[in-house]
Amino acid sequence: MSTLEIKNKIVSSLNAIEDSSVLETVLNYVENLKDSHKNSSEEIVAYSIDGKAISKKEYIKRNEQALNSYKRGNFKTQEELLNKYKKSI
Repeated sequence: MSTLEIKNKIVSSLNAIEDSSVLETVLNYVENLKDSHKNSSEEIVAYSIDGKAISKKEYIKRNEQALNSYKRGNFKTQEELLNKYKKSI
């Protein structure tokens, strides 16, 4: 499939989507792809739930923060979570 055929297929697929939140997610994804190609030194290794790119550097930083938070005791046990949700039923 040629580049032009792929672009036409993408446009056709997008035109069929009526849900604006889906279109916004696609737009975020495409913009993040463009940004990642501009700055290829920041390798994208993940995406947030709202479609924003997360670089390898940022991913490592977030994981280190999570680990430090855990070491400080900022977590709930499985039993605590089960009790919390049993009360709300």
